[in-house]
Amino acid sequence: MNPAPAPFNQLLEAYIFTVANHRIGSAEPNLQKELLALWQTVSDTVKPDESLVTLSLPQPTEWDAVLQNPIDWRSVNRNWLEQLIRERSQHHAKYLIRLKQAIAKTQLHAQALEHSPLSERIRARLLKHYQYTLHMYRQQLAHAERLQGSYFNDLNRSKL
Repeated sequence: MNPAPAPFNQLLEAYIFTVANHRIGSAEPNLQKELLALWQTVSDTVKPDESLVTLSLPQPTEWDAVLQNPIDWRSVNRNWLEQLIRERSQHHAKYLIRLKQAIAKTQLHAQALEHSPLSERIRARLLKHYQYTLHMYRQQLAHAERLQGSYFNDLNRSKL
C-alpha cells in the first residue's frame, strides 16, 4: 500500500527549503550571507508547532476589515474615464492651437504672394495651392472643434 500523503503544508515547506537551498548554494558570497540571514529570520519566527504557510496567510480579521468597505468599480472606472477624457481634451486643445497657427501662417503666405516678384502664372499656381491648403485646414479645424465639443459632452455625461 502507498504511504499516506504528507499534508500540503509539509510538502510546501519541503519545496521552499529545496528551492532556497539551491538558490543559496548557487548565489554569490554576499548574496548568500543576505539569504542566510533572511532564512534565519524566517525560521526564528516559526514556532515548532507552526508552519511557514500559516505565517504568510492573512488573518481573518484583516480580510473582514478589507471586505467591509468594497470598492465601487463604477467610481474607479468613472475616475479613470474622466482623467482620460481630460488628457485627450488637453492634447486636442493644443492641436487646435497649432491648426489655427497653420491657418494664420498660410494666410500670411497668400497675402505676401500678392507683392511677390514671381511671374503671374507661378503666383496663380501658388495662390491656388494656398487656397486649397486653407480650405483643408479649415475643414480640419471645423471637425476638430466638433470633436472638442464631444469631449466636453462626454466629460459632463460621465459626471452624471
